[in-house]
Amino acid sequence: MSKHLEYNQSPKFLDFREGEINKIYLDNTKIKELTGIKKFIGIEEGLKKTILF
Repeated sequence: MSKHLEYNQSPKFLDFREGEINKIYLDNTKIKELTGIKKFIGIEEGLKKTILF
């Protein structure tokens, strides 16, 4: 995302806080079934379109 925003600072990584989720696993199967959409765009293209919007 930083290359689309021309942002050149490094991220700051802090220690995890109590209760913070450090891993998550997602699956788009259900949304595909509900909408009938079979093809989704990739993350890079999606971010670019969002930023340009």
